[in-house]
Amino acid sequence: MNKFCALILAAGEGSRMRSQKPKALLEVLFKPMLGWVVDSVKKSNITRIFVVTGYGHKSIERYLSELSLLDNSLILTTVFQSERLGTGHAVLSAKDFLKKEEFEDVVVLSGDTPLLDSKTIKKAYDIHKSQKNSLTLISSEVDDTFGYGRVIRKDKKIYSVVEQKDASEEILKIKEVNSGAYWFNVKDLLSALSLIKNDNAQNEYYLTDTIRILVLQGKKVGNFSSVSSDLILGANDAGQLERVSAVAQNNILEKLQNNDVKIWSTQGVTIGPDVQIGSGCEIFSETIIIGRTLIGTNCKIGPDVILNNQNVASDSVVTKKSFNFC
Repeated sequence: MNKFCALILAAGEGSRMRSQKPKALLEVLFKPMLGWVVDSVKKSNITRIFVVTGYGHKSIERYLSELSLLDNSLILTTVFQSERLGTGHAVLSAKDFLKKEEFEDVVVLSGDTPLLDSKTIKKAYDIHKSQKNSLTLISSEVDDTFGYGRVIRKDKKIYSVVEQKDASEEILKIKEVNSGAYWFNVKDLLSALSLIKNDNAQNEYYLTDTIRILVLQGKKVGNFSSVSSDLILGANDAGQLERVSAVAQNNILEKLQNNDVKIWSTQGVTIGPDVQIGSGCEIFSETIIIGRTLIGTNCKIGPDVILNNQNVASDSVVTKKSFNFC
C-alpha cells in the first residue's frame, strides 16, 4: 500500500482579487501561490500530488506541467471539479484516484495558503500516526478570526468545526481556528464524505463536516497547533494577498540575514523564494532578485538592480540595471 499523498484544492476563482487568473495562480513574490504549496509538499517528502482544479483549469494544468519538467520526481495529477459545491465536494472529485492507488493517508491543503511549511505538515503527520488518528487537523490561535472556521471542543477534545457564516455569537468568540489543512486516513475520509450534507448557510458540502461525523463514529480526531498564526494565512482578497506577501518577504530576508547575507536597506528590496544567495553577500536598496537566480559568495548586488533567473559568480559586483525583468 502506498503510504501517503497530497491533495491540493485549487478550483477557486480570483474574482475578489479582480483577476482573471485562478486564485491559486495569483502570485506571492512573483511566484504562484500553488507553487509555494507544491514546494511545501515536496519538502515534506511527498511526491504524489493531486490538484483539484475548476476555474481556469487549463492554466493550472500548464503551470503544473512546467513544474514537472523542473522536477521529474514529482507526480502531479489534476482532477477537474466541474461544479464548485464546497471543499467536501472538491475532495470527493478525487475519490476514484485515492481508492485506485490505495493510499493510507492523505494531507489535504488549500492552494491559496502559501505559507504553510513542510515542518508543520511533517509534525502534523507525526502526531497523526503516533496517535493513530482518523483525522488530524492543523489549527492555530489567532487574534483576527474573521473568515475562519472555529474549532469546537468538548472535554478539551475536538468535536467539530463551525464555519464563520454558520457560527453563533458565542462561537464567534473562539480564538482557535481551522487552517484548512488536514491529515486523513483515506478509508475513514471517504466513508465520512459519503455522509456529508449541504444544509448550511452556503448550501455547500463542507469538508469540515467530516470531523463531527468521525467523532460520532468513535474515530480518533486530533490536532497539531501551528506555532505561528502567520503560517495559516490565506489570500481571499487583494489586501490579504498583500499581507501574505509581506510576511513571506520578511521570512526570506530574515533567513538570508541569519545566513550571513547583509541587507543594508530593505527599501525597494524584493527577493523571491527560489533565489539562492551565498554567504558574505551584500544587498543594497531598490534591488529585485527573483526566479531561480543563483548568486555565489561575497557578492555586492545593487542598488537599483534587477536579476531574474540569473547566475552570478562569487566575488562579483553588480551595480547596474542590466538584466531582463521578465
